[in-house]
Amino acid sequence: MTDEEYQALVARIQSGSLLIGVDRSMARKLYTDVSLSRIEAETGEAPYFEKMVVLGAFVGAPVSLLASFVLAVLAFGWWAALAIPVSIVVYFVVAGASSMPKQGMTGVTVLLFLALLSVYLGWFPSEYIGWYAALFLFALWNARLVYVAATHFVRAFVIRNRRAYEFLAPHIHLREASCEG
Repeated sequence: MTDEEYQALVARIQSGSLLIGVDRSMARKLYTDVSLSRIEAETGEAPYFEKMVVLGAFVGAPVSLLASFVLAVLAFGWWAALAIPVSIVVYFVVAGASSMPKQGMTGVTVLLFLALLSVYLGWFPSEYIGWYAALFLFALWNARLVYVAATHFVRAFVIRNRRAYEFLAPHIHLREASCEG
């Protein structure tokens, strides 16, 4: 692809006449599985910040989930034997769905905000319950952030860097924008 062809492609994407799609799983793998030196060798750019955000969320999700288990024991006592397995199932369902298209951050962000507000305002009889909810929802938020951030970062990367576009071209899907509502 020539530089002129690439610039024309970018102009169409920025104007909205051409839509760019990215496989979410590939985007996550780029930032979690591919070394910065390899990315830099292929593209001429090392996305340190992007890799740090995605890896932070990738590690933060299970760490937050494990921390929520400790708070589940403090909050619920023996009932934690029920709360922890339910938390695990919900976490894996949400984390698994996060790689699917159109999975946004709004719902889990609102729930996380409400959980933090509940801690601050003391809505629950025990502060541990609020902290359990906040940490559990933070785990879900991080699981979702991994894919949302990685997809956003890959889109921006291929729009600003022709070599990145060429490197990731097999995983990039271009589609004409429809004129319909």
